[in-house]
Amino acid sequence: MKKLGISILVTLVTTLALGVGLSPAANVAAAEPLVITTTSLGDGNVGTSYVNFITSSGGQGTPHRFKVISGKLPDGLRMADSYGMQSTVITGTPTRVQTTTFTVRVQDQTGHTATRTFTITINPTRPLVITNDSSTLWPGTVGSSYATSFTADGGTQPYRWSIVAGQLPPGLRLSGNVVSGTPTAAGTFTFTARVTDNGGQQASQQFTITIN
Repeated sequence: MKKLGISILVTLVTTLALGVGLSPAANVAAAEPLVITTTSLGDGNVGTSYVNFITSSGGQGTPHRFKVISGKLPDGLRMADSYGMQSTVITGTPTRVQTTTFTVRVQDQTGHTATRTFTITINPTRPLVITNDSSTLWPGTVGSSYATSFTADGGTQPYRWSIVAGQLPPGLRLSGNVVSGTPTAAGTFTFTARVTDNGGQQASQQFTITIN
């Protein structure tokens, strides 16, 4: 009996030291509640590319999965099932002026869910403008390959570019928004470039290229 008592005592002390006798709930911290942490989404414009993220935290197991469960996204936008471990992304190009409200549900890998309602307002098309930093484009050299480009913002893509006055340096041509080629004559050449968007808006600007 003496040996049995010692054995029981040793077992009890070992068990308490290792914490084996404690329940798993006492040893493992409770998971944080699953929540959607994004509280609002930015507005957009018709014809302008839209990108916005919705993030989440907590729960058990990633990736988190997202779904629109009521309402609808603005026309032209879509939401991914997930983007990374705890987020999703809304992307696309809005097609009309509107304000929509929708509810997003996030679900973790153990089936827990959380929801949040959002509103996105799509405003009219932004004015079309040419955005080159300078009206003086990169200089070139006779006989050497040359390339430069025009940039624009606003309106509704795709854009169409054209030269409507003056002329490009001989040997250069316009393709899309890129002027390229091999100059064949020296001089300073002035011309007007015009961009037209998909909805018919136009913007024009005079440019200069010097060929040495």
